[in-house]
Amino acid sequence: MEFLTDKYFKAMKNIKEQIKNYKLGLYNGTSFKTQVNAGWFDWFCNHSELSKKTKKLYSFLLSIENKINTIDNRFFFKNNMPLFGPLYDSIHIIDIKTNKMQYIIKFKGRKSELYIKDFEKPALQGTIKEIKNYFNNL
Repeated sequence: MEFLTDKYFKAMKNIKEQIKNYKLGLYNGTSFKTQVNAGWFDWFCNHSELSKKTKKLYSFLLSIENKINTIDNRFFFKNNMPLFGPLYDSIHIIDIKTNKMQYIIKFKGRKSELYIKDFEKPALQGTIKEIKNYFNNL
């Protein structure tokens, strides 16, 4: 699945740089620009809610950063609006060189889903802890 050909996405920083900026507090603000720089691509919630979501999603990234290639991959956050059901957030991890999706992690309340290369069906469904355990066992 080739993805994100727009020059905006080509200019995105790798995961390592994004995490560094997060730790420096560069994404603590609630402004539109701050949250776009933090990694938000698309959302259906009020943009004032994004900073809270950013902390949650970066917390997940921090928990798996030693298990994924943070130099050759980038990511974006998305707040999804399904046809049926509540809004949910997701992290999309993309290979910088090939521009191909590597992982999608969907946070759907108490249950989460991990998609790997085959994006039609989840490779794993479970709690956030179970998804983290998958990465920690790589």
